[in-house]
Amino acid sequence: MAWRGRQKPKPPNRLTEPLPAAASQAMAKLLPELERCESAASPGRSEAGAVLNKAGQKLGRKGLETRTRLLAATRALLERAPQTKLNPSKIAREADLASQTFYLYFADVEEALLILCAEAAEDIEPAVAAFNRAGTSGDTDGVYEFVQAYYDFWDRHRAIFALRNYYSDNDEPRFVELRTACSMPVIDAITNRLHISGGITPSQALARAVVIFSAVDRMAARAHVMAAADHRILSNADLMRAEADVLSLILEHPGYHRQIPDLPEAGA
Repeated sequence: MAWRGRQKPKPPNRLTEPLPAAASQAMAKLLPELERCESAASPGRSEAGAVLNKAGQKLGRKGLETRTRLLAATRALLERAPQTKLNPSKIAREADLASQTFYLYFADVEEALLILCAEAAEDIEPAVAAFNRAGTSGDTDGVYEFVQAYYDFWDRHRAIFALRNYYSDNDEPRFVELRTACSMPVIDAITNRLHISGGITPSQALARAVVIFSAVDRMAARAHVMAAADHRILSNADLMRAEADVLSLILEHPGYHRQIPDLPEAGA
């Protein structure tokens, strides 16, 4: 992914305590995946960053405009009919271009989708900034602003992210890597907040941040469906406020934990 205009996420081992060996190994394994994701999310670029067509030629102004039209057509088709099965002919027709033009810029539809996903992921910065602005002690309103910013992030790119998640849930490696990279700025911010607040180790902070982010991301993806199903009782604002209340409690008391007894062995 091209981390234009913002700092590339760093692993939690830059915190005040070193990561335990297991956590360090996990992060060491993850970082190469994020590096590979940068190239996977920006297919059609040279090492110098120039955009190339499939013949390896650097695109000029007209070529870039055509490529942009094809990407815009792909996005428009998804937003208009999310369940539509895309193919190069439909995309080219939407862009008012000849069908064969598509293959001059993209190897397949998935490559165009990867580029759209990478571009959408770069829009996460307002949500990260909102989280970092939130206070550390009972600042429910500040946390609500983060939740709202993350919902807005999802709403701006819902059709793209829904398809990204579909592919990653079906273990498509490029989409799995891209989804992971997109989540890291928020996970990183939550990890730092939990660890700085004290009472837990860096590896515990990271593990809890992953759980928290997964819940926040799932709610942003599905809250509109839940609210629609119970529209007489709940609204999106109700769900966001409840989410902010719960998240505020977690952030205010990050050191709270309960010792869970060992579970009996199967068949015992």
